[in-house]
Amino acid sequence: MTARPLDVLDKAKEKRVIISLKNGTEVTGTLKAFDLHLNIWLENAIQRKDESEIKLGSVLVRGDTIILVSPAIEWSKWVKEHLHLVNIIRQLI
Repeated sequence: MTARPLDVLDKAKEKRVIISLKNGTEVTGTLKAFDLHLNIWLENAIQRKDESEIKLGSVLVRGDTIILVSPAIEWSKWVKEHLHLVNIIRQLI
């Protein structure tokens, strides 16, 4: 059975997610809950736009402002899993 988008999002509960907004802002935080309108409740949220970063704490992001939601990856974990690619890039630079 194919997972539906909301099923995928449901599996991301209690994990960090990245949300891109229509105004160019990016919000990251721990996904606590969401509804069918894609209104999303985050804890420990941080807003990033350009070079600035603002700690927001608990926020509710309105669904109609969202472009995409993605699980956040731990950068150190990604580097360990893709170390061979990192080494190739380093050699090219």
